[in-house]
Amino acid sequence: PAAPSIEEIIPEPGGFSVRLAWISDGGANPESFLCRVYSIQGSDPIAEGTVSGLTQGQGVVGISGLVDGLSYVVACIARRTSSSPYSYVIESPASSPSSPVTAGTQTTVTTTLATPSPAASAPAAPTVSSAVVSGDRTVTITVQINSDGGSPVTSYQCQSVEDAALVGISSTPEVAVAGLTTGLEYSFSCRVSNAVGHSAQSGAPSRKVKVCPSCQNNATCARGAPGPGSVWGCDCPEGFTGPLCAQRSCPGNCSNAGDCNHKTGQCSCWSGVSGASCSELEPLQAPL
Repeated sequence: PAAPSIEEIIPEPGGFSVRLAWISDGGANPESFLCRVYSIQGSDPIAEGTVSGLTQGQGVVGISGLVDGLSYVVACIARRTSSSPYSYVIESPASSPSSPVTAGTQTTVTTTLATPSPAASAPAAPTVSSAVVSGDRTVTITVQINSDGGSPVTSYQCQSVEDAALVGISSTPEVAVAGLTTGLEYSFSCRVSNAVGHSAQSGAPSRKVKVCPSCQNNATCARGAPGPGSVWGCDCPEGFTGPLCAQRSCPGNCSNAGDCNHKTGQCSCWSGVSGASCSELEPLQAPL
């Protein structure tokens, strides 16, 4: 059991009445209290008293045989009996010694024992605050701790809901997940860990994040646009083409009658046609 607290010491002729309380440590309640009295200079007890039949971990211990006018200190323990597999007495640590109190003098000494700290546990499931594209095929997720369980969080782990093999681990709340596929959408769930263990996965995954290609020439990333991937691609402005809109387009695609130079955006027309888009037929020449 945990150590009891000395709530009051009431001096009486030839002794004391000691009022005690016991703070639960999650185990069985004590069955009795034992208090020992020491002289100011001595290390061995000179008197003791017990009380049993406690009600809700509280009791008063009477101590007699002391000399009125002399000062003493008191320390107490809690006891209970274990019967499995053998009967033996379990004693708590001793309470902190009281301040000196004089027998036979009507004064009251009060001390209080602090409530024991609860044991640490694994953290609670975290919350995914945000997920944003932070680099080439990389998303950074920000994780919010809801409870660390009484032990500092030391690890943050996030993974893709769509592909569990895509995982990022960090010692800070900013977790980067790399290796994503350009053009697809991803959402992420996370867990955190401390010295006791791991939390459950975050209750709700992040919003879906689009992993766009690196579009060029002021092109925009659009759903269903042509380009790498099957969901998001580059929507090219007029005059540009290609998966990343990095190539110049030729007028009318050279009317399928010429070759387009994607560096200059000019057509090289085949024989018999001409014009900027190779759409003009050249006049036939009479044979000589």
